[in-house]
Amino acid sequence: MMKKLAIGQQDFPNLIHKDCIYVDKTKCIYELMESGGSTFFLSRPRRFGKSLLLSTLKAAFEGKRDLFKGLYIEDKIDWEPHPVIMLDMSKDASSSEVLKLGLSLSLKTEAAFHQVDLGLYEDAPAAMLSQLIALLYLKTGRQVVVLIDEYDKPVLDQMHDLDNANEIRKVLQGFYGVLKASSAHLKFLMVTGITKVSQTSIFSGFNNLNDISFKEQYAGICGYTQTELEHDFASHIDALAKHNEASKEDTLVEIKHWYNGYSWDAKTFVYNPYSVLLLLDKLRFNPHWYSTGTPTFLLKLLKTGDNLETVMQDKIEVFETFTDGQALENLGTIALLFQSGYLTIKGFNKKEQFYELQIPNEEVRRAISELVLLITRPCSSWP
Repeated sequence: MMKKLAIGQQDFPNLIHKDCIYVDKTKCIYELMESGGSTFFLSRPRRFGKSLLLSTLKAAFEGKRDLFKGLYIEDKIDWEPHPVIMLDMSKDASSSEVLKLGLSLSLKTEAAFHQVDLGLYEDAPAAMLSQLIALLYLKTGRQVVVLIDEYDKPVLDQMHDLDNANEIRKVLQGFYGVLKASSAHLKFLMVTGITKVSQTSIFSGFNNLNDISFKEQYAGICGYTQTELEHDFASHIDALAKHNEASKEDTLVEIKHWYNGYSWDAKTFVYNPYSVLLLLDKLRFNPHWYSTGTPTFLLKLLKTGDNLETVMQDKIEVFETFTDGQALENLGTIALLFQSGYLTIKGFNKKEQFYELQIPNEEVRRAISELVLLITRPCSSWP
């Protein structure tokens, strides 16, 4: 009997309990935990497995060894439990006040789970986070793990309104600034997102925040490699081939054409996991990721007049630092298209220190054609 496909499943314990396919990324997790560092940032496009990665980290730091049976990390760490605070920043934040309310509610939920009392801090989420970290450290005698998913989404979603975006940024700046002040109580901090917005204090406050987005060692931390695809999804690929009356070899070639090609080091290339799962479920080659993977902020920025014809070129050459120093008032279109998954690294010129960017695959090529049409439509028709 084939294992289930984990479509939309971002919670690692649920995925394991429901006997879904889990592509083992715990070697990368082990290397992060044992690297000697404690603060990390990872940029990947939406729907690329960042939330599942953080959920897996959470379970590992909580000492839930029983969930990791048969996985790489099972016999590699001591499984001493630590208190974990996990924050999902992808929730509605249409204004600074809505954001503060959402953060306060999330922290109250975390405090209730850990059975600690935050006191009278409901209107000050930064103070609540500081207090929660300190209380968990005092209660357990162990350093705290903080995992932040989609750290940049609240501000990016308001990029069409810079005044509002800046008010939201100020809230985030104070909120994330607490993490540096609490560093003595932190064992591990992992932040994921799309961009590196310099004014949010994540990057200006943490001088030692280790950006692993382009590191060769972690190039396959999200997405499926060719080996993982063929090994973990073998039965499902057979079913797809049978359904389409094609050979397995031809089916693998077609899957690669549609959904492979993403790279952050020009050496390791991975498949879009969301698209692969939907392909194997629906048994149809379609641009599955586009309907849910395109950030609204990108559509709105492109609507302001940026030309997508550049992206359709055979290759785009950019300096190695092309994603650094992004400010709200000056977000580079090429960097954003890369970070959003519309471009990827196909080569690196060591002598001149520049990347060669290209469209990763057929799915994205079709999605860009849709984007060209979409940005000419009225705002009311956008997703």
